[in-house]
Amino acid sequence: HSQAVTVVQPNDNTIVTEEGLDATYDIYLRPCTAQMMKDTVLSISPTVPDQIWINDMSTLTINGADWDPTGNNDCQVTITVRAEDDNLEEGDHFVTLSHTVQDQDGAPLTLSDNSTLFESNVLVGIYDND
Repeated sequence: HSQAVTVVQPNDNTIVTEEGLDATYDIYLRPCTAQMMKDTVLSISPTVPDQIWINDMSTLTINGADWDPTGNNDCQVTITVRAEDDNLEEGDHFVTLSHTVQDQDGAPLTLSDNSTLFESNVLVGIYDND
């Protein structure tokens, strides 16, 4: 069986504003099986601290039942990204959301060809309001 963690961004980008415009993207786990949900841990963290909130947290970990928030066994998680409204004049800037995929023991997940399962990062555009 092939394993995949796939990020889908609407319009192929994620843009937020310090004035309150949030953005969302979806993450899918395949195959969607109870074992994959149990075994797969996805961590999301911004490369620059204090700029982005992910589902109202500074970092986010998805595992176990988190992969099935609707109870429909669809293995889809929607991520909400919000910019921190600071008082700094930074101009429009970017933060990368780094995705790390591991098993429950913290080891990288490997595919049938022994390559490591990894996921693409998300570049978030932030429009500054200062």
